[in-house]
Amino acid sequence: MTIRKIAKRMELTEPAIYRHFKNKQDIVISLLNYADYHVNRVFNDIPEDKANYFAVLEHVFEAHLTLFENNRNLSTVIFSEEYFANDTVSAGVAKKILLNTEEKIQRIIKKGQESEQIRSDLTPEYICFLYMSIIRFLVQKWRLTQYEFEIKGKGQNYFQQVKKMILIT
Repeated sequence: MTIRKIAKRMELTEPAIYRHFKNKQDIVISLLNYADYHVNRVFNDIPEDKANYFAVLEHVFEAHLTLFENNRNLSTVIFSEEYFANDTVSAGVAKKILLNTEEKIQRIIKKGQESEQIRSDLTPEYICFLYMSIIRFLVQKWRLTQYEFEIKGKGQNYFQQVKKMILIT
């Protein structure tokens, strides 16, 4: 990921990018913070007394996919392990966002388990890992296939399968 490639994808010149950002690290951190802001808005809009915790998980899942659908190049940055291996500052920001998102999803899962909506024989950590892995896999596949499928539709199909595994019926 170079400034030249970023500029080309955004249909800007390199000098135009440098007028807004100090360097590539500044761009990456800005994109991570942009994604974090939008995901946190979804979490913050969930009513505290929400009774259907699986519906909350589904809403957050769809919000993640909508974020990527509306910002296709965001997945290139967020899932760029090779970049983060060489930039500990950006990697630290990404790690903080990941752990924060994980904690919020696990909290929803725990509430669902306490209200006997979600199976309690599966740990919140496991369900969260499954949940987040599906998002990552789906977005990576979508990006690598040049966006050839409708991500939210396919995501909904995967999510319905997860529903069968974790809901108490």
